[in-house]
Amino acid sequence: MLVSHTQSFRLSLDTASSFLWVLDINCVSKDCHGTSDYDKKSTYNFSDSSTFVKGAGTFVAQFDGQPISGYLGKESVSFGGLTLKNQDFGSAQVLPQLYVDLPIDGVIGFGLPAMAVNGTRTPLDGLLPMLDQQMFSVWMDRKVDTSRGGPGGLVTFGAMDTVNCFADVNWVPLTVKSYWGFDLDGFKVASYERKNKEKVISDTGSGWIGAPPAVISAIVKATGAKYAWNWEI
Repeated sequence: MLVSHTQSFRLSLDTASSFLWVLDINCVSKDCHGTSDYDKKSTYNFSDSSTFVKGAGTFVAQFDGQPISGYLGKESVSFGGLTLKNQDFGSAQVLPQLYVDLPIDGVIGFGLPAMAVNGTRTPLDGLLPMLDQQMFSVWMDRKVDTSRGGPGGLVTFGAMDTVNCFADVNWVPLTVKSYWGFDLDGFKVASYERKNKEKVISDTGSGWIGAPPAVISAIVKATGAKYAWNWEI
């Protein structure tokens, strides 16, 4: 991702949030710039931008359930050959420790407008009118580990990914207006099968599949998996 054509960032694409934020050069949280040269993070400096516009005050948002905060602004944001002009974003100065351990400089939220932070214009608000089709597809590669900066998948804007995704697309209605949520008719893992209809969400910002404790317990028993109940993983 490129901001104002001079500052480049690695962002996590998150379908469970609707806000764009990057690390501010004046962040105050411990190790927020990274803990070594290998983990060095890119930071946003509005003084180096000719397209920055000061926003209306500050923001507080959630990152994996923990708060982040900073100031609001507008900026020209480019990614995948597309440019969003005057895009609302947050320059984060206070972040949770969890962020330090991740190889990212911020998050771009492709969630629905109902989750907008402080009434800001979401990335999808600016993106969808520019696309041939108002859609995007996400493919995640099966990799146990990726080298720093290495590809872990592909996001296709305005069309289906016909190379990595199935040709047949099954459309399902959204069950809520705030998340990419839908009904799951059932699933099976090893000898465990659940036929109850469940409400689920698709969250590209999370690296796990979650379920209620009773369901997890049954899956652990059926698969013989090791589960740390105190950490819920």
